[in-house]
Amino acid sequence: MAIRKPRLSKHGKPLGRPSKVWPDQELEAAVTGCMGSFSVVAYRLGCCWDLARDRVNENPKIKKLFEAEEQKLCALAVSGLIKAANNGERWAIERLLETKAAGNGFKIVQHVKTDVTSNGQTISQPPPVIEFIDLGAPPRAETENPENGNSEE
Repeated sequence: MAIRKPRLSKHGKPLGRPSKVWPDQELEAAVTGCMGSFSVVAYRLGCCWDLARDRVNENPKIKKLFEAEEQKLCALAVSGLIKAANNGERWAIERLLETKAAGNGFKIVQHVKTDVTSNGQTISQPPPVIEFIDLGAPPRAETENPENGNSEE
């Protein structure tokens, strides 16, 4: 297979940008404190996002450092979520039950009640009732109507 010669500009210089390589210390400094964002690393190195990603992923030591930075961001987010749940924020409690407590047997169940006419047309549909249930608890008295999927009480 023949090796293609690079295209040259009218001044005889190769077209395109040469791929830059940074020393490990410079990459490490760019990754430190980036919180898992390739955009931050690219800004610090003065290059494009995908080149920063490629350089980080090429070096196992730098890649491990980048992954540790990502974990810092996740830990910060979870600590904020826990603070919000401790303050009684419903959205935070629901999110914790949805994610963290799912392994302990909790699951989100939506009960939708619909009023219908004698012809089966919907009159109104109130917002769904969201409930967190313990899958280990005995079943509730409600039964599921297989015809239309609505709960009967």
